[in-house]
Amino acid sequence: TEAERAPTKAASPAAGGREHRGRASSSSEGSATSAGAAAASGSKSPTSAQPVAARLPRVVMSEEHRASCRVFVGDRLPEATLAGADGESHELSGLFGSRGTVVVFWESDNPYSVAALDEIAHRIVQPAKEQGISLVSINVGDSPEVAARTAESLGIEGAVLLDPDGEYFHRVATAYLPRIYFLEADGKIAWLDIEYSRTTFRQLRQVVQYELSEGRTAGLTPLPEAAVAAVR
Repeated sequence: TEAERAPTKAASPAAGGREHRGRASSSSEGSATSAGAAAASGSKSPTSAQPVAARLPRVVMSEEHRASCRVFVGDRLPEATLAGADGESHELSGLFGSRGTVVVFWESDNPYSVAALDEIAHRIVQPAKEQGISLVSINVGDSPEVAARTAESLGIEGAVLLDPDGEYFHRVATAYLPRIYFLEADGKIAWLDIEYSRTTFRQLRQVVQYELSEGRTAGLTPLPEAAVAAVR
């Protein structure tokens, strides 16, 4: 809705003269979404309790935004070994959660990226961490020092992966940050968005609720209601 929209950040050239990246709005469930007032004003996204989603939110994009996606729902993110801000190398799939993984591509000078990483880490992933949901944060374009400093200021736990020249990012997409993906336990993309807004937050929370509840019928150990309720 118009109330959720915020001014579009101008696209900036990617490292090495590659295709530009920036943020743009996409639409899900038939309504346009873009970086919301939460990022612009510092306000938090809704926290009211909601029932567990009966189905995954549908991903709907314009032709332009869809063309920016080199992987989409049903695909797997390309495997890679990336350096971390901790100085260690990390195999991407080795960081995946047993029940699902949220992957956030972000950059430090983009307030929408920073808001996405902060809220998703603390308000969606952290409550579900013990139930097998993990976070993989991939910084695009910053130096290790800047990425590490930003992540530390946000209290981000776990490996902060680095993609300083955008090489890995461009195996996934041609443009737009932040980009947020939810991967199922087998590594396939179940949902994605190419921005951050209240709608993004709400839908991602629904995806996590759905995946945790679906574990009951996927041959996984049933979760107590309190575990699913933790991310409501």
